[in-house]
Amino acid sequence: MEHPDCGPYAYKFQLCPNAPDRFASKYSAHAQAIDAFAHSSQLTLPNPVFLDAYNQASLMQYVIGRPVSEH
Repeated sequence: MEHPDCGPYAYKFQLCPNAPDRFASKYSAHAQAIDAFAHSSQLTLPNPVFLDAYNQASLMQYVIGRPVSEH
């Protein structure tokens, strides 16, 4: 999805939300990874924008590249 004023975003959601605490925990861990790798010249992470833990949905900046989980 792309917003004309802000650029592309990645929207993640669960079709059948059943673990909002775990979803929010993963979102929080991603935000902490942003801080840990903020000055890396080899890794770019998408910035978290919005979290709806109850519905297990999140919005992040879209960046081109492989997910950290593939490294």
